[in-house]
Amino acid sequence: MNSIGNVTNVSLQYDRTSQTITCTSTGGPATDVTWSKDNVNIRLTMGGLYEHSQIIINTTSATYENRLRIVDKSSEAAGNYTCQVTNSRGGMNGSLYIQGNYYA
Repeated sequence: MNSIGNVTNVSLQYDRTSQTITCTSTGGPATDVTWSKDNVNIRLTMGGLYEHSQIIINTTSATYENRLRIVDKSSEAAGNYTCQVTNSRGGMNGSLYIQGNYYA
């Protein structure tokens, strides 16, 4: 069993084709993720503007991938997105700016 450690790394990447932001984090286990856009928490509801998923990449190193897919395909999706990763020992965040999605 792994002991709970600090979140030690958070990195973000954006794939414009799939309109997905991937937040990769190391440290844990038992990480919680909060997404925000322009400093406002994103509500992750069924049928909403965003879809979220989490994948455990490596349990030994406690590496997780959290994905936020932007369903809104308009310029309203533009903004500063932040992934806040926390566990009982602390947290870190990463941010990235997206200029917008213009797919039909």
